Amino acid sequence: MLKYTRTIAPATTSMDLLRSARGSCLHVIDPFKMPISEIVEKAKFVESMGSPFILLGSTDYVDFDNVMLDVVSEVKANVSLPVATHFPSGKNGGLPYVDGVDFVIAPAIFNSDSPQFLWKCLLETYRDLGVRSSENRSVPVPILSAAATFGIDEKSARYLNVQGLHQNETDAGRLAEFANRFGFQIVYLFSRHGAVEPSMVRSIRAKLADDIMIFVGGGVRVPQDIDDYVSAGADFVVFGTAGEVDDWRNVFSSLLGHTCEHNRVAYA
Repeated sequence: MLKYTRTIAPATTSMDLLRSARGSCLHVIDPFKMPISEIVEKAKFVESMGSPFILLGSTDYVDFDNVMLDVVSEVKANVSLPVATHFPSGKNGGLPYVDGVDFVIAPAIFNSDSPQFLWKCLLETYRDLGVRSSENRSVPVPILSAAATFGIDEKSARYLNVQGLHQNETDAGRLAEFANRFGFQIVYLFSRHGAVEPSMVRSIRAKLADDIMIFVGGGVRVPQDIDDYVSAGADFVVFGTAGEVDDWRNVFSSLLGHTCEHNRVAYA
């Protein structure tokens, strides 16, 4: 079995960090499913495995600011890695984020029927970031993401007005054209109840500009899944639900250890 390990060079920007860590497996921690103590314990374990950054994210959330201010504060107090968040916007306004976050994966939901989730939330976010910057307040770095879900996804349909994409050449071409035309920095592929086929990743990769990175998640269970996605052109492979079990340390060791054994990030 192939093992995609590498030593990550010191990074000076968030995009440098992502480029240096290509081929990594990440765990996305859902801070709305567990107590802060468990979040911190998982973040510390993720760091010990050599992951390049801590990723916090979820499709849905309640009382975002109050929950996330405490979460981010505790995580930053216990780990030295940069912290990134990945959350969609609400029904109006910009994307949610809090002080202390290093960068925000800012999703435009490609297959949403609502302009709010496709582009309006990004305009509101950049307006808010500009205001914060003018007030000399903390401003996280936005990483623009063309996000897409595949197959039937009742939760994303309910919260984000999403119609799942098909895993075919037509939808691969539509998504790649969208990302290329509007200058997105990453494409985020997700399947909630199944898995994105490696052939779909390969098709999208062939159509994307070389500097656009691919994140893929959903259904990642074993190291072979990571090998298959990286071989198909994915830059990051993300698992969530697989790590939300009592035996999560063994899961983390198996998946994160597969690609991150030698990744020790110096982040400035």
